[in-house]
Amino acid sequence: MEKPKPKNHPSRLLNRDGALNIHKGTIGSQRLYNYLITASWQRILGFALVSYIVLNIIFSIFYFVFGGVHCLRNFKEHPTFFEEIADIFFFSTQTFTTVGYGHIFPECMAGNIIAAFESFTGLMFFAIVTGLFYTKFTQPRVEVRLSDVAIFDTFKEGYGLKFMLTNEYDNKIVDVEVTMDLIKLEIVDGRYKKRFYQLFLFRKRIPFLAVPWTVVHQIDDKSPLKGITQEDIENSKMELFVQIKFFDEAHHRVVFKEFSYFGKEEIMWGHSFVNNQRYTETGALRISQKRFGKAVKLATFPERL
Repeated sequence: MEKPKPKNHPSRLLNRDGALNIHKGTIGSQRLYNYLITASWQRILGFALVSYIVLNIIFSIFYFVFGGVHCLRNFKEHPTFFEEIADIFFFSTQTFTTVGYGHIFPECMAGNIIAAFESFTGLMFFAIVTGLFYTKFTQPRVEVRLSDVAIFDTFKEGYGLKFMLTNEYDNKIVDVEVTMDLIKLEIVDGRYKKRFYQLFLFRKRIPFLAVPWTVVHQIDDKSPLKGITQEDIENSKMELFVQIKFFDEAHHRVVFKEFSYFGKEEIMWGHSFVNNQRYTETGALRISQKRFGKAVKLATFPERL
């Protein structure tokens, strides 16, 4: 029987930065808010700047349509068209920000109504932007770093699936708990579907993340990975979904971090992590961040586990 072909080349469910690789159609107001508080600082600043310019252009059009220079006082005598547009735009920005220098002011009723509404809009705009900046600024920064790759390696008398995590800074990270799930394509009723399996870890919790921790799923008879081959990683579009929960004493809150490994370039077959720890002459433990998570290929490794 010929196997069905997966449609549209299914890819990873979770991006490397922890964002879901899912498109949910149009963006509503609540989704827009959630997008903004999770977006990068560059995108938030870009959104604020573009929104500021667009709103002022809209109000400038209102001023121009409802009177232009005839409704606003203290313009230049006989201004050109571009000078009139520029003066109206900058009057709009001064009203929008409630700066109000006073050298130009509305005289007619329509101009006063537009200016009053623009001032209110400006107050609401800066309140929203300030709230977004505060929410973004107070979000705890996740200091936990994961290895770039997960590896199939030897473990005890058999084999295991491993990845590493470490604390990049000197703050205390306590009560660290890790879960890992396997996501892969399987044929169900003649169609490809993503199936989820929980991978039980040899040790899922540590009280304190002081040194790099190698997280291991032991491949035994109960493991969903029993009998896997290197080709299965690519053929099943294998993805490892990792979630880390810990308490950050610097921010005094519980923090979550999500991560994923996808495909044969991020889930490496028959590799081993290099040692990145050594003791100094004084007995202190030195950790090399440059060697963290680096993997080397094993000389021998079976084709099927």
